[in-house]
Amino acid sequence: MSFGYDLFRSLSFPDADIGYVTNGYILLKTANGGDDWVIQSPESSDGYFYSVCFVNTDTGYAVGFSGPLSYGAIIKTTNGGGFTVGMKGLYPASGMLTIFPNPASDRILVETGEASVPGVLSILNSNGQELMKETINKKSTQIDISALPGGVYIIRLTGIRSVQVGKVVKE
Repeated sequence: MSFGYDLFRSLSFPDADIGYVTNGYILLKTANGGDDWVIQSPESSDGYFYSVCFVNTDTGYAVGFSGPLSYGAIIKTTNGGGFTVGMKGLYPASGMLTIFPNPASDRILVETGEASVPGVLSILNSNGQELMKETINKKSTQIDISALPGGVYIIRLTGIRSVQVGKVVKE
């Protein structure tokens, strides 16, 4: 496969055959385990996508930024890659979700914008299953992740007016 790009930023396979990948500028889909790839056409094609995540073969998300002012962008599909549902131009709250250290082995510090506090912090696996959930009331919260197996996890903070997400690698 050659699309003129050598570096892919994010990969998601909801099953053994169906997978999605982004290099930031394009989204690709395979239906045969990676032998062939097809370019997807999301409605928010004027952005740059950092991550793609599918919770099953039909429902998935791509996140990044959109437009000349680089506001956050989220696109969603419920039909396996058509990206018929979209949100773009999401204006940042008073801050962005920050997770460090990343990668981490036992504890992470999650810092958020004040608009998200109080809120509910969730840690999700790559299948979208919620593994941990905690109510937070401070802008900075330390979370013990030592019980989680090694892998990539999504950190989601749901506040009164916003939802912020981030990704952490557990060593």
